[in-house]
Amino acid sequence: GAPHLAGVLERRAAIELDPAARKRRLGEAARLHEQRGDVAAAIGAWQALRTAEEGDAEALGELARLYEATGQGAELVGALAERARFAEAPAERATLWARVGGLRLGQDDVEGAAEAYREALEGAPDALAIEVLESLETIEEKREDWTSLQEILMRRLGATQGAAQLPVLFKLAKNAETRLEDVDQASGYLRQVLEVDERNAQAYAELERVLRGGERWYDLVDVLTKHADGEALAGRRESCIICTKF
Repeated sequence: GAPHLAGVLERRAAIELDPAARKRRLGEAARLHEQRGDVAAAIGAWQALRTAEEGDAEALGELARLYEATGQGAELVGALAERARFAEAPAERATLWARVGGLRLGQDDVEGAAEAYREALEGAPDALAIEVLESLETIEEKREDWTSLQEILMRRLGATQGAAQLPVLFKLAKNAETRLEDVDQASGYLRQVLEVDERNAQAYAELERVLRGGERWYDLVDVLTKHADGEALAGRRESCIICTKF
């Protein structure tokens, strides 16, 4: 029957010198075990192939599937991490490391998750890179590593454009002011907001408050003047628009 045949295949594989033939026999044995519901034996066969052929994508993929199906979280992470290390395509490698990061975070392995997410950043497509950076942002806030948070936010800023940069710039300003206690950095980020959106009321209010708190009176006068000039110009524009309607 199937158990006997699977055993024969595994014994032959153990003495097989040809890697391709060994792989074929162990794969067949694993599938026979799984077909008759012996998942542990199937895992054993794939594990034998993994040991013989380090980084084998098929063995690691099958092991990951079986570990996930049987709720073996630590083993799943190990298989995915090994597959990520041997993956040649940058996008595949990034996707695998991002998954490892998510799983480690779910297991409260914050340090391991951060390490995996940082690996994922290399070669990650833009959409995945933004997701990974958001996850790293959450991790650095948990770890209260404000310098690393600033670095992650800067990378997020570089991955976005236009209006999408505004919330990141506000976060950078808040982190610089309240955690790094760096008035110059904080005011610099708020000025960048105004470069993107010259009438942003929140940026003006924050910038004026930061400069007052830091007793940067010369800079404060400059900002207040620009704010007033901007409002006056906007008011004149609105008046002109109203005039043309009548």
